[in-house]
Amino acid sequence: MAVFKTDTAIGQRESLSDVIARIDPSEVPLYANMKKETTKAINHEFLVQELAAAVDTNAQNEGADYSYADPEALVRLGNIHQIATKAGSVSGTLDAIDKAGRDRETAFVKVSKGLELRKDINKSFYKNEAKSSSD
Repeated sequence: MAVFKTDTAIGQRESLSDVIARIDPSEVPLYANMKKETTKAINHEFLVQELAAAVDTNAQNEGADYSYADPEALVRLGNIHQIATKAGSVSGTLDAIDKAGRDRETAFVKVSKGLELRKDINKSFYKNEAKSSSD
């Protein structure tokens, strides 16, 4: 008796998960643990104080004479803002059609490019370069 089987039938639908898995790690430990601050200039400066190293020999006798030393001056440091971009473009048709794992392609691309940009910025922190040579 002949049996009509799936390997010869035409028109079977595919099985496609409605979840998108990211296989690239998106962890950005340095960037994620940094304090974010809003600035109002391209060159943002701040003051740093370095305390004296700890010692275990500063015990004094009662009534001892003190010798005073001038405190260390504060150090002025700064960061120059750097522009970083990740571009993406989506057609209106692609945004409108039914897709697996996402409603709007534009929103999906924005999130993906944002994650990529965070990875780029995190990587740049480990680079031995103080400032981009561009304007």
